[in-house]
Amino acid sequence: MANKPPVIFLAFANYHEGSSGYLRNLPEETLGIERVLEEASQAGLCELVVKTNATIKEIIRVFQRPVYKDRIAIFHFGGHAKSYALQLENPFRGKDLVYPKGFSSFLGAQNNLKVVFLNACVTADQAKMVRKEGIPAVISTNDYVDDGLARDIAVNFYTFLGLGDPLEKAYNQSIDIIKTTRKTDNPRSLYARISQARDQLPWQFNFDPEEPDIKKWNLPLVSENPLYNIPNLPDLALPREPFPGLEPYTASHATVFKGRDYDIRDVYQLLTQKSFQSATLLWGSNGVGKTSLLLAGLIPRLEDTHQVTYIDCSKDPSFGKSIEKQVQAFLSKPRKENEKDSDQLFIIVLDHNEAPNKEELNTVLNQCRGQIKLRIVFSLRPKFLKDYEKLLSSQDFQTQGYYLGTLQANGIAQILNQFDGDEFYRATIGPKLANRLHSFLSIDSRSSITTPLQIILQHLWKTAKSKSYHAPNLTVDLFEENINEKFWRTYIREQLKLVDLEKLESGLSLNFLYDSAQSKDKTQDQLAHQYNHIKDTPTFIQKLFQYHLISDPATDKLEETTKIRLVHSALTIPVLNLNNESQLAGQQARRTITYTLNNRPPKAYLGTAELQLVKTGKMAMPALTPPEEELVQRSTSIHERKKKRKNRIMIFKIITAILLIGFGTQLNDPYLLLYILLIVILYDG
Repeated sequence: MANKPPVIFLAFANYHEGSSGYLRNLPEETLGIERVLEEASQAGLCELVVKTNATIKEIIRVFQRPVYKDRIAIFHFGGHAKSYALQLENPFRGKDLVYPKGFSSFLGAQNNLKVVFLNACVTADQAKMVRKEGIPAVISTNDYVDDGLARDIAVNFYTFLGLGDPLEKAYNQSIDIIKTTRKTDNPRSLYARISQARDQLPWQFNFDPEEPDIKKWNLPLVSENPLYNIPNLPDLALPREPFPGLEPYTASHATVFKGRDYDIRDVYQLLTQKSFQSATLLWGSNGVGKTSLLLAGLIPRLEDTHQVTYIDCSKDPSFGKSIEKQVQAFLSKPRKENEKDSDQLFIIVLDHNEAPNKEELNTVLNQCRGQIKLRIVFSLRPKFLKDYEKLLSSQDFQTQGYYLGTLQANGIAQILNQFDGDEFYRATIGPKLANRLHSFLSIDSRSSITTPLQIILQHLWKTAKSKSYHAPNLTVDLFEENINEKFWRTYIREQLKLVDLEKLESGLSLNFLYDSAQSKDKTQDQLAHQYNHIKDTPTFIQKLFQYHLISDPATDKLEETTKIRLVHSALTIPVLNLNNESQLAGQQARRTITYTLNNRPPKAYLGTAELQLVKTGKMAMPALTPPEEELVQRSTSIHERKKKRKNRIMIFKIITAILLIGFGTQLNDPYLLLYILLIVILYDG
């Protein structure tokens, strides 16, 4: 199916016996579905194959045709059916009964067939057989239904599917329209035969519970056209440098922000959906690209039709009053039903608000509560998600979450492929570079690869331009030559300078990174406890997050506490080697203690110079463990006893010398006096 859109196969059969049973609305169902899918088909989201007066041979022939083989994603049947068979037409004997046992097995053998829609009477039993054959989603009926209603359900379903909505949402919206236009407090009125009607809607959507993603299946996804029906970017100039490195992409880089099209689509739909969900929690690991998605991917597309205000709460913590004024101005703006802005939303984006000022936040929440035109987006790391869910629930806010996962291989390819044939940058991208980058970065499955990717791409771009300013060439060879341990060492040192120069020079920063590299997913609290003798450890840890040296694991599983690891495993060897080679106090002290405990007898103690090293570097290494503390105390005690003993001996020598000088003077024998003094001086207890 690569490079070819999925096929929607519509088969209709209006077989009827005598003057009764003719489905007057079936032709309208056929034309209606073709009409609502016409735009999607022209945009390359799907290809339609329609067979009216279908026979079983024609249906099988369509599946067998090479041009459609393994491309049919949806099979739709509209017509008559019994509980035990579909009724198709036969030009010779009037009708063919298509029995589900064989036909279900046939459908189950079709690769990439995702949805079967049996829009005929009493097809529930047949649907069960189709599901058992491995078709992930089946829409069917549980009794006899009105053919006008069947037409409306089908046309509405394909309308929403053609607009790019996910499968389950398209189905639910088609049902909602029926509930809106027909009196459904008594579902019996929706059945063709009142005597057999039930107290539920006639249609049912069954899906494979072991394949939950089938609910999100949609045409833009499978046709690789995720931004279909999503507003285009405004007319923006290309940035001079396409890779911002550690800085997030902003509106100025929106034109080159690639690789997140599916996320842009999903979040855009969440924010603008008609159903009222006032708060959206956008969450993902540190450095995964939440801010870039908002500033470069979403907000430029929202601003044409909606009012958006973005607040970086780490830089502007006093945002409450400002937003309050904007909300009041928005709500007081007069609107008419026929104006373009009648459906305009006011979307408030609060980024980096992980330790919120409750007063400021309450000011915003009080303004937005119950206002269907107002939406709030909170951008969070996983650690803070549950706190926000609890807070918003306590204030009666309807919430929805969106997990931003790590960038995939096709995203990296999209980032690089945008430069093919580009006349502005005139760059050449090696054909194997995207795969090499992905293989290098994906070695660390628990890391968000976005941050290291941006670091690498910016460096490769600068290096390529230094070699050929007007025609930079990014290749695998350039990657291999430049992205090495030396590169990562430089990165680590430069970032540590920004975090805290004093802690870098003492060796504390390197020790903490060493423990992060060796932590095996220790929690933030556990690592902080190792450095509980440092007053500002929490602030220090947050800076290491901020400057992209450590991160939490890239996973959609919520942890009770934040786990800490290096931002990518590529930093592990450089961190270990920097520690091993460092002559800073923190590393010397740690090596001295470790060597003594591991390589000397149990009761060994530190020498005078070693003990001084440890005392000098103690505040630049983890808090001492009980064995380490015992070693330091034992060594200190031994050296103090030695010092006291030495002092006592010195006093003894002085007193003895004075007495002997007096005694030697009485003897009037200078040689004997010198001999006795020499013995006293050499005496060491």
